[in-house]
Amino acid sequence: MSDEHVITRDIYCIGCGYNLRNLDPSGACPECGMPIERSLQTSILRFASPDWLRNIRRGFNLVIFIFVMNLLLGVAVGVSAGGGAPVVGGSFFAASNVIGLISQLVYIWAIFLITAPDPRQSVTESPRSWRRLTRMFILAGFACFAAGLLAQEFASMIAFMAIGVVANLIQLGLIFCGLSYLQTLAERVPDPKLAKNTATMKWAIMIMMVLLVVFAVVFLVMAGVGLGGFGAAPGAAPPAGGGGPGPAAGAVVAGVSCFVGVLGFAVFILGIVLFFRYRSAIGRALKEAESYDTGHPPVAPLT
Repeated sequence: MSDEHVITRDIYCIGCGYNLRNLDPSGACPECGMPIERSLQTSILRFASPDWLRNIRRGFNLVIFIFVMNLLLGVAVGVSAGGGAPVVGGSFFAASNVIGLISQLVYIWAIFLITAPDPRQSVTESPRSWRRLTRMFILAGFACFAAGLLAQEFASMIAFMAIGVVANLIQLGLIFCGLSYLQTLAERVPDPKLAKNTATMKWAIMIMMVLLVVFAVVFLVMAGVGLGGFGAAPGAAPPAGGGGPGPAAGAVVAGVSCFVGVLGFAVFILGIVLFFRYRSAIGRALKEAESYDTGHPPVAPLT
């Protein structure tokens, strides 16, 4: 067979990863029998491996479940607090830590399903791809979460706060890389509107996180003024001149806190909606991919 009728570069089978170089594009993979022409469609998701798409859909199902459970848990705690039921104490914090640990483990599992390597691209993928960076940040975030649990019991408050700062920076990286990866998936559906909405969500969250950092710094500065400095001895008299933030400053802090809280809740709800849209888009691609496995319709020719 002449070189004009064979694959002249490294193309990997979407079914088993076999290198298809020097094979006839109209034939089948010698390892698993997958039609070679399907592996030549390296971008559009409907030509991807159905097993890979199923893993991604399972991951979205788990993330949506975690989001909804966290929302319901937050509502339950708020209702209990509003009704006068105790929501603090050793048993409450112990239960919160256990629930948080389970949630983190399930969340890592979900992210690893969503970021499973595409069999067609895993060999040639860049080491600094959005997919791999997302996995790196989710593991680093879990390490910080575990360190924070230990710091609660055995370390100083300063160490605990330092871990919290690092964890927030890691969360920022996870959100940016994760949404950038989702954006590439939307472009491969292809769904330009979903990709654009994802980019908007990504930058909205970045702005919100910056606002949170600014608010935290302002709050700590004002709290320090109100306490006469963090290093003041217990029971010490306030500094001369009646230091501490006045009512106006307190109102500003309360207003900013309320605004950030409302903004965060809105982003949280929009995030759930966004993940539902991705689940639907991946589901559609999966149905089309499965239809090719059953022999209809035929694979579209390369252009």
